[in-house]
Amino acid sequence: MTTLNNTKNLSAFNGSGVESPPAATGLVTLTATDDFYFEIPFSADADVQSIHIMTGALIAGVFTIETCNFPVGTAADCVTGWDETSGNWVQENPSDAYIPTVGTGWTVSAATLTKTAGAGGAMITIDGLAAKRVRIKAAITTSGTVRVTAHGKA
Repeated sequence: MTTLNNTKNLSAFNGSGVESPPAATGLVTLTATDDFYFEIPFSADADVQSIHIMTGALIAGVFTIETCNFPVGTAADCVTGWDETSGNWVQENPSDAYIPTVGTGWTVSAATLTKTAGAGGAMITIDGLAAKRVRIKAAITTSGTVRVTAHGKA
C-alpha cells in the first residue's frame, strides 16, 4: 500500500475561526459550551482513511463526522473548515459504522461518539468515502484535552 498522508496533530477551530493549536504534547485544550472543528487532510486518492481521537480524562462532549464538497476558502462561493451554516457541512452517521474505543467514558451509536469523563481513544476508519472534505465536529460540554490526527493509504 502507498501512504498518502501521515499528518501531524491537528488544530481545532471554533465557529468564529479562532484556532486552538496543539501544545508540544499534541494535545489541544477545548472549552465547554462551544463547538470545535478539526478539518481532516484527506487525500482523494486514498482507499482507506483513519482518524484517531485521543482524549484526556476530563473532557466530555459529542464527536461527529461531517463532510463537504464545496471549495475551501473564504470567498463567497467557498466554505471554511469551521463554517456553521446549515447545509454546508453534512453529518455522516452510517448505522453500520464500526468505531473501536479504548479507555473509559465512550459510547458509540452509528458514527456518533459521546465521551464522558475518563481518558481513552477512538479510531474511526473510513473506506470508499467520496466526499472532497472531512472534519470532526466536537460539541464540548466539559472542558478538557483532545488529540486528533489522520492517516490514509491507497
